[in-house]
Amino acid sequence: MLRARIPVGAGAWPAWWAMNSVWDYPLCGEVDMMEYTYETNTVKSNVYDGKISQTRFEKKLPALGGDSWVNGFHTWTWEWNKDWMQISLDDSVWIRYDIKAADGTGKDGGNPFFQPMYMLLNLAIGGEGGGNPATGTYPKRMETDWIRVYQWKAEGAYPLKVFSGIGSGSYLAGTMVTLVAALPSKGKAFDRWTVSKGDASLVDIHSASTTFSMPAGSVEISAVYRDSGAVGIHSPRGRPGQKPITSPRGMPIGLWAERAEFPDGSSTFRLHNTLGRSGAKRGAYLMWDAPKGRSRPISEMDPPPSIP
Repeated sequence: MLRARIPVGAGAWPAWWAMNSVWDYPLCGEVDMMEYTYETNTVKSNVYDGKISQTRFEKKLPALGGDSWVNGFHTWTWEWNKDWMQISLDDSVWIRYDIKAADGTGKDGGNPFFQPMYMLLNLAIGGEGGGNPATGTYPKRMETDWIRVYQWKAEGAYPLKVFSGIGSGSYLAGTMVTLVAALPSKGKAFDRWTVSKGDASLVDIHSASTTFSMPAGSVEISAVYRDSGAVGIHSPRGRPGQKPITSPRGMPIGLWAERAEFPDGSSTFRLHNTLGRSGAKRGAYLMWDAPKGRSRPISEMDPPPSIP
């Protein structure tokens, strides 16, 4: 990145550019991140491959803002990776160049932009870009506030393994991950989450569905279950856990009930519709919290979430 105020007018030819440091010109290719030419009165950016095939974007000074633009400092940004180059002026993208477009144009059929490059910052007087220096006014100054170089940092995904639950996969550091405990077996209820590997801080370890921010490292988390004190409701046919009832429309519905008891004396019931047919929604669940006496619908999914 470059932040600078550049000189314009007759004789001025400022540039910030880069070339392949391994091969000779023109096989080395060339990138002009910033260039001003007097004869066309334009600010431009260029990319030349090893056969001098050019990609260009330019704007005349009046279109940029004329004198007010010339009197200010501006920021040019050059981004370069294995797939593309991008050149921007004051956060406006001027060129996005596909690196593969230069395949076969370098030395021995290589790509000039897969080689190390070096940068140049200079102010030439006259020449092809500056025109006749005799008609210019002097002195001319290119004022550079700063040049900054940043290295791309590869962001790797880190593995998460969830035992007895949903959420396993690979995640970038900082990603909010949702965990959902598996449905407990008969007579069991979800108790808590335990972290056996890594530095994960869960929002609520006692909730069967919780979240955490993925750290920079692998993580292993397990859902832990305890005895729930579940009770069965037996149907006349002797099928444990089911009780035939009739809907308001006269259709038979089967319910499966489980009660989870907690150390504070409260309990939670889950009612599961198992035998519903036309007119009844299969897999509708209702939770009843005692002693609060408050009912709330949980979902219409099959299977249901775990009892918290």
